[in-house]
Amino acid sequence: MLTRDQLCTANYHYKRYTLDYFLESSQRLGYRSIELWASGPHLHLEDYDNARLAQLGRAIKDHQLKVACFTPEQCVYAISVSHPDKLYRDRTVEFFNRHIEAAVQLDCHRMVVTTGFAYLDVDPEDAFGWCVEGLSRICRKAEQEGVTLALEPFTKFTTHICNEASQLIRLMNAVGSPALTGLADTDVIATTGVDTFGSFVKMLGEKRLGHVHFLDGNPGGHLVPGDGVLDLKDDLRILSDLGYTGYLGLEILDLADILCYAETVDLDRVRSVLEHQISCNTAISDEGMTGKWGAAVGKTLMELDGGRLTTRMRAAAAAGSDARMNGCALPVVINSGSGNQGMTVSLPVVVYARETGIDRDKMLRGLCVANLV
Repeated sequence: MLTRDQLCTANYHYKRYTLDYFLESSQRLGYRSIELWASGPHLHLEDYDNARLAQLGRAIKDHQLKVACFTPEQCVYAISVSHPDKLYRDRTVEFFNRHIEAAVQLDCHRMVVTTGFAYLDVDPEDAFGWCVEGLSRICRKAEQEGVTLALEPFTKFTTHICNEASQLIRLMNAVGSPALTGLADTDVIATTGVDTFGSFVKMLGEKRLGHVHFLDGNPGGHLVPGDGVLDLKDDLRILSDLGYTGYLGLEILDLADILCYAETVDLDRVRSVLEHQISCNTAISDEGMTGKWGAAVGKTLMELDGGRLTTRMRAAAAAGSDARMNGCALPVVINSGSGNQGMTVSLPVVVYARETGIDRDKMLRGLCVANLV
């Protein structure tokens, strides 16, 4: 039987907040474990010496948390063991080895690794061989440090070397290290479309399933569970039947995922909120433009350059702020706790959509992006 304690929150979607805020939030929400994403702006390892890592470790424990899985950034950084340049691969091995040492210092004994990006015009068998060689070196370090590695397949948009269960198992078998396990990502499995979640984890087996990224999608999108179409309840049943005792990391949302969500979300789930935002924020913007409020920045913009659409977009938001900040009692739908920010993210989108003839549903999807970014 799976338990709530197997869920671990992650700092991917807290990257606009400090790491301290993430730790405080995780504790407040009742989590006991975290998946720690090692990347700027939070944890770029080159900025951390042993003393700073020790300080971070103490902060994590002070919040009654533990690092269940350590996940170095492997998409934005120049990291790939399938690259044809040996210098590139050697740097990748060194990168992972340094992160293994950091994981141990943070009292974490599980770390995510990948094959990285792969060129389409390079022989895939050559790339596979480079992956085996590089991962074998990383695994030797992991074995020495007592760290289990969880190898995560990527989608076809990143690589063709390791997308599905059969490729993952072939790679693990070729490396042949007891430190190397597989990672099942509900988003990647659904997006790849070769395996089901059930067939994927069944092929791996309980002993070789090292970690799970548990999230929703349409089929992709890295969405909050419940916001997509994946049958996550059945996935939980499958993991329970398998006897899985590891962790489920909530790897939710980045900019690409926000765009995917906005393009695929069932608008009936968000329509009432967005329509309310349009109604309230447009009303106070109109009041700011027609009434006498403050410095009248919105009106001034219109007088100076009102013939340009981009100016009218800015003026709408400015006029709303003129009224709001000078005593207008009309309500505003906020964003991230700020009324001015709520108007700034919504009103330019509304003005652009109305003046260019964009249909209502497309405007609502644009507002999804604006509010989430």
